[in-house]
Amino acid sequence: LGNPIRRKLMDNYVRPVAAHDRQKLLVFGGSEGGLQSTFLAASLAANGYPALALAYFAEPGLPPILADVPLEYFATALHWLEKQLGIDPAHVFTLGVSRGSEAAQLLAVHYPRLVHGVIGVVPSNMVNCSYPSCDRSAWTLNAIPLPFERFFGSIFPSDEPAAEIPDAKIRGPILLLCAAHDELWPSCDYSRVAMAELKTFAYPHELIEARGGHDIGALVPYEPAVAMTL
Repeated sequence: LGNPIRRKLMDNYVRPVAAHDRQKLLVFGGSEGGLQSTFLAASLAANGYPALALAYFAEPGLPPILADVPLEYFATALHWLEKQLGIDPAHVFTLGVSRGSEAAQLLAVHYPRLVHGVIGVVPSNMVNCSYPSCDRSAWTLNAIPLPFERFFGSIFPSDEPAAEIPDAKIRGPILLLCAAHDELWPSCDYSRVAMAELKTFAYPHELIEARGGHDIGALVPYEPAVAMTL
């Protein structure tokens, strides 16, 4: 993970006519691993929002499972993204789906100079344990595991209060999109708790409660679950 980001671990999409002041997005998925956010990033770029799709585990050179993933890895991608032609570094957002929503929020908390807004899709409001094992934290910072919650579905940390993500420290807008019939975890309950913590938040923040299950996290209608080879 200390090596520079390699091309096969990311896909960059830029539409040349995109407005310079539009948000640019670092996009990553959840517990499915690999580079599954490619289609979402490409769709965003097609609508004028440059996007970098990033794998963070389950690819060569990365952790095999969602465990002890360093936030510094994402920060390297953010540094790369802000240096690209046509990218305004003051308009870079993170977009994380499901377990990736944890990283999206954490990056904005710990790297406020690099992240200026967050989109969390079917999100959690806390740091959860590793996956598929649940014996350690999913994320580290400065080689130190972040405090984590062991019990999925508990909207308030039951064994580690410090696992709650301090969204009020984020210096930019926050958009959460949850699934009213989420069958994997209570993304709407998580999101409501997060919004309740933002009553005096200085930036725009919104929760959209969508009908459907956890798979609304794909965002793009009929998005393939895996890459296709022609």
